[in-house]
Amino acid sequence: MIHDEKKQSTNTQTPTKDTDQPKKKSSQKSPLGSAMTQLVEKRNTLILPLIAVREGILFPQTEAVLNFGRKKSVAAITQAEKTTHMVVLVAQKSKRVDEPTFEDLYTVGTLVTVERTLNTSNQINALVQGKSRVKVIRLISDAEYFMAEVEIIQDITRDKEKVKTLSSHLSKLFNNAVNLGKPVEFLNFMKLMSGVNAGELADQIASTLQISTN
Repeated sequence: MIHDEKKQSTNTQTPTKDTDQPKKKSSQKSPLGSAMTQLVEKRNTLILPLIAVREGILFPQTEAVLNFGRKKSVAAITQAEKTTHMVVLVAQKSKRVDEPTFEDLYTVGTLVTVERTLNTSNQINALVQGKSRVKVIRLISDAEYFMAEVEIIQDITRDKEKVKTLSSHLSKLFNNAVNLGKPVEFLNFMKLMSGVNAGELADQIASTLQISTN
């Protein structure tokens, strides 16, 4: 579960009183595609806005509505909307830190795309979708918001048959947990049961677990 920036159900309706209308991503060429081109040209790294997450983290291949209220977080989302629609989410080492520095953050996070936003008073609600794991290489700037150079972490599969067997076993265990009352979003559950690759299976299931990052 993600806290501050706060996770909300993607099915929950947000009151429209005193708020702006949701902003959708531009229908122009995918910013992720152009960024991936840069990725190849620039030694497998990207330079993107980075946002500290107080507790929890969004996994690749998952999505959530997050509430961004801290000044640097709002500035980072605003900048992303003007450029690539991408930011990096990185968990704080301690949720008690209100204004984290770069040293207060873990060095592995998630590259996400900002799908749409809704502005409220001094806050931004954003629908974000996890794309891949990244390793933070270095901090570029921490003035108005964090800007960092990150490297995409590729999944590595060494023993495909063993991974296939473990994935099947994990799917059965997760199915049993859901049957015993484990809360999970129905669409995510159906997607998992219909078959996904091992990496996505692990990320989707991990996103349902109540595991603290502090």
